[in-house]
Amino acid sequence: MTYLFFQNLIATWPVELTGSHALSLEIPDAYKERLLNATVKSMREARMDTNWISPNVEYESAIGEFIADVLNRERSEVFFESFLPFQERIASMGVHNSLVQTVLKLTAPGIPDFYQGCELWDLSLMDPGNRRTVDYEIRRTLLGRITSEARNEKREWLRAMRQNWQDGGIKMALTNLLLRFRADNRELFDAGAYVLLNASGELREKVCGYTRNHERRALTVVVSTDARLNAESFRETKLECGEGPRNTEWRDLFTGRALRCERGNFHLQEIFEDLPVAVLVAAL
Repeated sequence: MTYLFFQNLIATWPVELTGSHALSLEIPDAYKERLLNATVKSMREARMDTNWISPNVEYESAIGEFIADVLNRERSEVFFESFLPFQERIASMGVHNSLVQTVLKLTAPGIPDFYQGCELWDLSLMDPGNRRTVDYEIRRTLLGRITSEARNEKREWLRAMRQNWQDGGIKMALTNLLLRFRADNRELFDAGAYVLLNASGELREKVCGYTRNHERRALTVVVSTDARLNAESFRETKLECGEGPRNTEWRDLFTGRALRCERGNFHLQEIFEDLPVAVLVAAL
């Protein structure tokens, strides 16, 4: 039970409480209740010390007291001083992995599927937590800001969003850009070829790349699969360009940067300068 509780804690810690500044902030009662309910539900379904038919009220109350003590700032000050920096590091890796998964599902063969409410970070626990009401107003407001700001200086704009990732805007921005691109290039995704690309260099196993091409349209998708790495890590790693149109210039759909395919390869350090993901569109 203890392991499960701390696993849930690190996985669902509120983004607004991420970082050392959170030591001075109150933990919402609603979040404490979610953790308690999820823990009790798991224990009852394990049917070892309690169950749904004959709940062990005394045992469950003791568990509730334990959770309350852990989440008490005064009683757990030393714990939070250790927990918060670790949680911030894990959250950063979670952001990386979420962006990678978002790009892959929107560019790989098949129809991308979205659950309502998952346009931003989703830190839901099991039901009923995953059936909470979706806040559409926040999503409408954020989408409106994204569509208005995405027109100019896209690179600096995305860098800022990646730096201030807590509101989930960076995930929604990439989703919005890719859905618009799919709508404008339906044949590329409906009938386009899907070809995996080979990487070379020390970190060749830490990158995934493929092309989608149809007639004169082509794009290359490349993602870093290891959240512990940064752009500098890929200094000696390259990805082949594939058999797209005969040109040497590509445009990064997200940042608008022009990138060169030199001697049949992309330089991954350059590609990952801003984000751990890139969708490169071949210049016509």
